[in-house]
Amino acid sequence: MKTLTQILVPLCLCIVFAMHANAQGEQVAFIPGVFELSNTQRQQADVLKDYEKDFDRAQLFLDDGQYVLRIFFRKKRESWSEDVPLSQEELTELREAILASRASSGKTADEDDKSSRYYLVTSASLHSIPQSIILANLTRQKVTVVPDFGPPYSFYEKSTFGLALPFFTTAGAITSSILLTRDRYISPAAANMHFFGSAFGYGHGAMIASTIKRDGLFIGDDVRFVTESLLISGVSIVEGWVGYYLAKKRKFTYAQSMAYNTGNFWGGSTGLLGYQMTAGSFDADPAGYGFFGLAGSLGGLWLFDVLHKKHPRSSGDLRAINTAGFIGVNLGLAFVYESTNDRAISTAALIGAGVGIASTYMSTSSTNFSKFEGGMVLLSSIGGFALGTGVGLVSDLDSGSAVFSMALGATLGWIGSYLYFKNNESTRRTRSKDLGNNLQFNINPAGLTMLMSSPDQQMNMMRQNIQMNMMSLNYSF
Repeated sequence: MKTLTQILVPLCLCIVFAMHANAQGEQVAFIPGVFELSNTQRQQADVLKDYEKDFDRAQLFLDDGQYVLRIFFRKKRESWSEDVPLSQEELTELREAILASRASSGKTADEDDKSSRYYLVTSASLHSIPQSIILANLTRQKVTVVPDFGPPYSFYEKSTFGLALPFFTTAGAITSSILLTRDRYISPAAANMHFFGSAFGYGHGAMIASTIKRDGLFIGDDVRFVTESLLISGVSIVEGWVGYYLAKKRKFTYAQSMAYNTGNFWGGSTGLLGYQMTAGSFDADPAGYGFFGLAGSLGGLWLFDVLHKKHPRSSGDLRAINTAGFIGVNLGLAFVYESTNDRAISTAALIGAGVGIASTYMSTSSTNFSKFEGGMVLLSSIGGFALGTGVGLVSDLDSGSAVFSMALGATLGWIGSYLYFKNNESTRRTRSKDLGNNLQFNINPAGLTMLMSSPDQQMNMMRQNIQMNMMSLNYSF
């Protein structure tokens, strides 16, 4: 327990510090429910004309009794902010103009932050269920049964309170989150950081527990599983709220929150695969998995923080990049499907993910996909995966070829949707770095004939120098 205290106390101090830091300069509403003024809203209300050039959005803060208007500007890839003090008279005029604009448009006052508030309430409520289920292990107790016939036997089960704990916790989380978020601005980025931070916290807590125990989780003589139960649920709670307050304090955009979550996930996955690759076995030391997984997450956070500052991507771009990462893993595993070598499997997955993420991060340098467009790239990839599955079934391919057909279909779905949305003028970030001018991609459906033919037929086609490639991708520098 001493070791647990040494770990949990610093984590708790981190969240307390984040809460304290966030309290400096409280963000307040322009009018009830409107915590952020977009450029469209500014134009509709006909306000802040002196700042209309490169205007992105504005937020209102109250710092030591003084109202401060923080205006964010954006020009291509550059972004900056400026703080403008507001007198009570200026604020009154600004509020009256916004009220008049909203009254004429017929919108309700709380439309701006409603979805983000629901996102945070849902996140806190949903995560409270697994967190409390894991914590309920601490109530496990020994039960001895004496049957009428045969010897007595014992087993361990959660107490009645432990069984009821998830229900109490969920009810409390829903009620408290609704009350605490009332009349507060909840940014989409902060809610997003809370949801995924809590989700990744389960894995990070398990990694810390594995490193401490140097053994598998939920096994051994510790029938209450004190170490893993406290760490998995505790780290999930702390990491979710630390991410929330960090995003709120640093005014993250939604794309920034996605970049951090992307680095967190893929960094941790790289650490786990990297250790498995060096160890050469799936049954490697659990402590090694824990250490390398945590180190990978930290490295991924640092890398994507640097990348997003120097080469920012939109939220839609990041959706497309993450989709390509999963496709890369599937493609890599397809090449080693028949292999029984653990090192080869982990290496293929690691290389596939790296190639998929790196190549698509470069290819999205000339795009500015919206959330919808990024989601459509994801759906198109899923559709291509389904098409590849169907081709595999119809062609009666062997297991390895069928897996490759699925991955190839997902790849074609990604490329097709990417090129479609990329050619829309509204999604282009800049034409000076338009990779599409140098990228040539061709699909040859007749190539399936080669794949479906017998080995003798394939050899005969090769002798005749018949080109039956299914796909060609050329890029000129």
